[in-house]
Amino acid sequence: MLVRCNSAQMVRMLAWSSDYICKQMLAKIGSIKDLKLRIFPYEDTRDQLPWVKGGLSFGSFDLLYGSCDAVWYREERWKDPINELWSSNKPIIAVESTLALERGSSGSAQYQRFFHALGAVKCGVLGVYYLRKRGPSVSKMRYDLPKAALNASAMHNCSYLIINDITVLEKLVKFTAYNMQDQVTKLISEIRRNMENYWLSAFNKNFGGDIKRYFESRSIIEVEGGYVKLLATNYRNLTEASLRAGHITLGEFLMAKYMTKGRIFLFLPRLSPEEIVELDASDKKEWKLIRADPDSCVVTMEDFNGINNTLMRRINAIKDSPILGQAIREKNLIMEELKQGLKDGTITLKDHVFANFAERKKPKKTKLSDWINTEKGKL
Repeated sequence: MLVRCNSAQMVRMLAWSSDYICKQMLAKIGSIKDLKLRIFPYEDTRDQLPWVKGGLSFGSFDLLYGSCDAVWYREERWKDPINELWSSNKPIIAVESTLALERGSSGSAQYQRFFHALGAVKCGVLGVYYLRKRGPSVSKMRYDLPKAALNASAMHNCSYLIINDITVLEKLVKFTAYNMQDQVTKLISEIRRNMENYWLSAFNKNFGGDIKRYFESRSIIEVEGGYVKLLATNYRNLTEASLRAGHITLGEFLMAKYMTKGRIFLFLPRLSPEEIVELDASDKKEWKLIRADPDSCVVTMEDFNGINNTLMRRINAIKDSPILGQAIREKNLIMEELKQGLKDGTITLKDHVFANFAERKKPKKTKLSDWINTEKGKL
């Protein structure tokens, strides 16, 4: 019997299938001894709740990172370092998984889920990003993904591991459950060593060990006071869910942040200051996570000296249009011109950009009583 469905339904079915397959693999590992597994193997919104409220997400109540697929925990009291609330369940290993390598996702798509387990890592919970690689995978894992995770581990003083073999995760869970700390330490060291070697092999081969060449390949230019990361994202990309550009933009931003380990000026030349104000008033999680980062800011053409009127007109001509056909070539030429100007110093950040950092205030934490009255708090 054939069942007809439109393209939107087909996309939803494919996404659900990938999510379902990954969660079924994790569910098979199960709980071991006192190390319990929290997982929602079927389509469910409970994973979007904060950990302390029975979910699989970490972060502040009003700014949660992406939900994890599974978390192993012990029934011990644990204080969430971000929300400063106590839970009767202590998260030990948080896992995000994907079939990206088998589904032909070779570029930015692999970065999209980096932030899911990152939320757990920032809470002191060991994070694992599992990209399944079984048989002749269609795509290779991005060479800089492991290095970004290693840098995040160092910056947040908590391990963030990238693996593509489910048996490695099984060992990690088993050793942890049986309190085999020497084996856990040895296994984590081995994983980290493999991550570093994976990065170094590609780094030396493709860029001759020159970090600036790598940065330029990712449109990252070192400038006075930090690094400019260039992206061609526009307002439509960030507001239409079907385009998923919010995930891609956040992924690219986080890769720049953790690869440089410095201040990031996220330069979106196809975005206007007015559109930034509109996005700030929206509920776009990925955008809010970028804007909440204390060591970064979003900048537009108006924040630079040296962008002449001709170049501005060319940027505005493709500002709201889909980047297709001839527009691809024009976009690439514009981005190269901006990169060259940033490199040779003819394009520079204006003074007010740096002044804005000094004026920033630490964001106010949302109280539990206030969060409960929000739409997500009522789930």
